[in-house]
Amino acid sequence: EEKVAQLHGIVPGSLVDKNGKLSDEKCRKNIPNGIGHVCQFACAQELDPDKLRDFVADLQEWLRKNTPSGIPAICHEEAISGFAAKGATVYPQQLGLACTWNPDLMIEKSRQTAEAMRKVGSTMALSPMVDVVRTSTFNRIEESYGEDSYLSGAMGVAFVQGLQGNDLAKGVAACSKHFLGYGGGSESPARVSLVILKWIVVSEMLNIILRFTNQRVYKKVSAGLKWMEKKLPEIRFRWLMVKKNIM
Repeated sequence: EEKVAQLHGIVPGSLVDKNGKLSDEKCRKNIPNGIGHVCQFACAQELDPDKLRDFVADLQEWLRKNTPSGIPAICHEEAISGFAAKGATVYPQQLGLACTWNPDLMIEKSRQTAEAMRKVGSTMALSPMVDVVRTSTFNRIEESYGEDSYLSGAMGVAFVQGLQGNDLAKGVAACSKHFLGYGGGSESPARVSLVILKWIVVSEMLNIILRFTNQRVYKKVSAGLKWMEKKLPEIRFRWLMVKKNIM
């Protein structure tokens, strides 16, 4: 039961009383074996920085003293445009920062975000989003760095560097997301086949994968692309033919 509890998350409202204070009764009822993480612990509560810090401190103390192994929880929060908490600094969205083509600026913005998060006890950010978005109606386009995979990779890495720093004991862990092809697909002409669009997604995401993974993983991805070319020899020719019309 304790191991299973570490795989679960809980919202802060399930742990506090009507005054926003940590409730021993609710904690004993809802997290008797501990909990892996507290979901969006800041944006889900109307707490100023001092009270938010106290909530995290009280929760971690309760977990250490009242659960079988005394394992603290991960308190994570959104950080796309800065720490998503009452009174925190709001920075431009990722799409706006991408327009600067300035990774150093992204590093500094994320460093400041991490500093604010650590001061209230948060150790993980649900950012950055590095989906390549080529559909103007995609409902999370502002969280992306746009349609260019090279830029998305460069800015995404800068985000992580600023957030985590050189020492995770002092920085905030990043959560790069989401999924291959999640960014809304393409507004390409209907005549472009699905297999071509799949090729575009995989090959373009390679730019990001190269920046977020090690050489061993890259070789596996590269081998997969070569397999696709071997199994579907028409892909490369058709890709070259339509690239200028759909990129």
